[in-house]
Amino acid sequence: MLDSDYAGRLAQQYGERPPWAFPSIYSIATSADREAQRIWLNQALCAIPETDRDRLLGRLEKEANFLSTYNELATAAIFLQAGYSFRYEAELGGRTPDLLIPSGEDHPMLLVEVVTKFRNDSLRRIERQWKELATRVEMISVPLVLLVRGLGRGRPEPPDSGTAKRVVSELQKTLLATPVGIGDEIEIEDYVFVIAGQVPGARASLATPAGASTYNADLVLEAVREKVSRYCSGADRVGAALIVVLAAESQSPLSIDLLRTALTGAQTVTMSFDIFEPGPVSSGPFSMRAENIPPAFHPSVSAIAWLEPGIENPGTLTLFPIASAERQLRFRQSERLVIEQIAKN
Repeated sequence: MLDSDYAGRLAQQYGERPPWAFPSIYSIATSADREAQRIWLNQALCAIPETDRDRLLGRLEKEANFLSTYNELATAAIFLQAGYSFRYEAELGGRTPDLLIPSGEDHPMLLVEVVTKFRNDSLRRIERQWKELATRVEMISVPLVLLVRGLGRGRPEPPDSGTAKRVVSELQKTLLATPVGIGDEIEIEDYVFVIAGQVPGARASLATPAGASTYNADLVLEAVREKVSRYCSGADRVGAALIVVLAAESQSPLSIDLLRTALTGAQTVTMSFDIFEPGPVSSGPFSMRAENIPPAFHPSVSAIAWLEPGIENPGTLTLFPIASAERQLRFRQSERLVIEQIAKN
């Protein structure tokens, strides 16, 4: 559970590390302003047997598993708040679906799988390196917003730990000793720091390169069908309605709007841009279509859903029922559990 004992253990385990090395769960468990977030997470955790609960907490502490586990718990919490119970990773014919929701008066048994899509590993690795630089800059006691770019044209390479420490030390000396204005530039080694504005707080803030990426409707449907192929036979065996939930990290171009268009059969491409990176974003083929034909799914698939996870609350789960499904859904809608019909062309 995310209680004082757990927070104390995290503080003892990670407290000596620099802030950029804290796992994401650290601030959730230890910060006073995250109390509302802890409440709904604990509601979901309380519904899970203790042995599985400990395993889940361990996954939340591993940065590679944090977001996917967080999204599973957010989905579980939304169903709980709507009045549905669940079993977490119950064994089903050699598979362990994320959630298995018992049948009720208004619905069959539900088999729920949550898919969190990430940007590619190289972008995430680069982002972690920039995060260290940004966190070091935030320790400088000047209320300024800074941008960073390379000395030459194109995308700057992120610094390693030693370089970040050295560069920020020099940046701090300059900012504390020299009056600066918006638009001024400070050159340090291979980097140029641009004064972009002021912040209301007392410390500096650094905007770093984020990386550019693309996503299209084919990739959305591929992610759905991958889960369907793994769980459709198990769903049929127990007469369950299969629901595939999609979610994405915040910087990803995958969104509910892209899912909406994919379910209508349209081919759509979305992009996330990086103002620091000129030139092509990415390259590669994707299929064009002469007409928009809604995709067909296995009869066990009753809905495709989109999770928009929250912080003070678990977020919103939007379900798109599949008209051709063998087992139709008649959900009780709630503030956070929304039914949306797939638009017709």
